[in-house]
Parts: sequence; structure tokens; C-alpha cells
Amino acid sequence: MQRLGALAIAEVGADALVVAIEAESNDDAWGRVVRARTEAPLEESEQLARVFDAHVGGPTRVVVGGPYPQLTEQVLVDALSMVDATSLVQLRVVVVAPEPISRRLRAACTRRDVVCTHEPWPAD
Repeated sequence: MQRLGALAIAEVGADALVVAIEAESNDDAWGRVVRARTEAPLEESEQLARVFDAHVGGPTRVVVGGPYPQLTEQVLVDALSMVDATSLVQLRVVVVAPEPISRRLRAACTRRDVVCTHEPWPAD
């Protein structure tokens, strides 16, 4: 979380909301992705959707990420699908992950008018 927070401040300023998407291991991350896709959205997705809804109409910068890109993607895609507003035009999301933004996540952001950029996950 500390690495993610430092990157958030460097990239978008101290006023950014930083959300770390964590898992105990790669297996745990994949298990959570599978659960989110087959059962119900993860708690992190629900929390992030509430944050997005609360900031509709005002500029919002959110840095989201972690070492497991598929988990980060799943949380964001689900959160964006749960938002009540049809447009989040003033939302800027910086995805910090080892891999670039997927087409699936890019499409979810485009549907909600969200600007989404990628920063590489910091090496240890």
C-alpha cells in the first residue's frame, strides 16, 4: 500500500483517493476473480462503486491497483457496472498494475466516460 500511495501522490497529486486491491497469493487472487464472476461482486467493488457514486459531478482522482492485474480489473469493472450514474465524465482512474489496461476494462471505462490510464506496478 505504501508503494501504491507514493505513486498516487507522484502521478495525480495528494488529493487522490488510493485504493489497494490485495490478495494473499496468486491463487487467492484468482479464486476471488472466479467468485466475482460466478457468484457476486467483491466487497471492494461495492465500496468503490459507492465512492464513484458519491463523487458524481465533481472532479475525482482515484488510483487503484495491486500486484494482481486480473483482480484489479475485476474490481473496477464490477464497480463501474454498479454505479447509478450513467456518466462519470470527471472521474480519472489510474490503474497501477503489472500489465496494461485490458480491452474489457477500457470498454467499461468508456461506457461511463471515465478517463483511465495505466502506471506500471513498482518493482520490489
